Amino acid sequence: MTGVPVACNFDCGGGCSLLAYTSKGKITKLIDNPEAGRYHRACIRGLQQARVQDAKNRLTAPLIRTGPRGSGEFKEATWDEALDLIADKLRTIKEKYGMESVIYLGGSGGPRGSLHNPKRLTTRFLSMYGGFVERMNSYSTAASSFATPFVLGSNQVGLDAGSLVDSNLIILWGANVVDNRFGSELESRIREARSRGVRVVVIEPRRARTVKTLGTDWVPVYPGTDSALKLGVLHVLITEDLVYREYIDRYCYGFDALERHTS
Repeated sequence: MTGVPVACNFDCGGGCSLLAYTSKGKITKLIDNPEAGRYHRACIRGLQQARVQDAKNRLTAPLIRTGPRGSGEFKEATWDEALDLIADKLRTIKEKYGMESVIYLGGSGGPRGSLHNPKRLTTRFLSMYGGFVERMNSYSTAASSFATPFVLGSNQVGLDAGSLVDSNLIILWGANVVDNRFGSELESRIREARSRGVRVVVIEPRRARTVKTLGTDWVPVYPGTDSALKLGVLHVLITEDLVYREYIDRYCYGFDALERHTS
């Protein structure tokens, strides 16, 4: 039996390449695609997608609410009934309140999906519907989008997990890479680095699986105190003259103000 190449499209950024084995029109097994390389390892969520697809409590038909909001009272409907109801509601909103009453708040959850990309499909639908109000930036990545250009010069950057082969120290701060995937290669690279003796410091409030399986050191920072800890680290680096001044003068902006703030 030959596996069919497929991809996991969960909202984690991994986009793991898998092989699906089927029988009588149903997926019976999902495994890592060996063509993806030695560091590619899918997580349990991706490998168990067949169980999600065939779950007994999975919704397979539209539901229309029949009671007050929050009552949990619904009736099963046909697709035609559901689509007619939605179309009628959209038409009423458009005629009564205008297009400025519609705001797009969808997420991009599965950005690799060619058929089920929720961001592109939703915005295209609303544009054809007559327009909509768009949010400014993102509730998911607004902070990183603002800070990254100051740190790395552009938002068009990312982490090359392969570069960890040259690391002698790895610090995972706000990076629970086992429970929350940051690409399919990163966990494997860190695990390999630890096996060759590299120190892996995990700064994490909970003793998550990343702490248990990847960390050589755990700093159980209290929730909400990351900024204080970072200022403390900066204070030591600056007061003990452990910063690379030549690099800072060439590439950094505003370090003099930061130095005054931490002194």
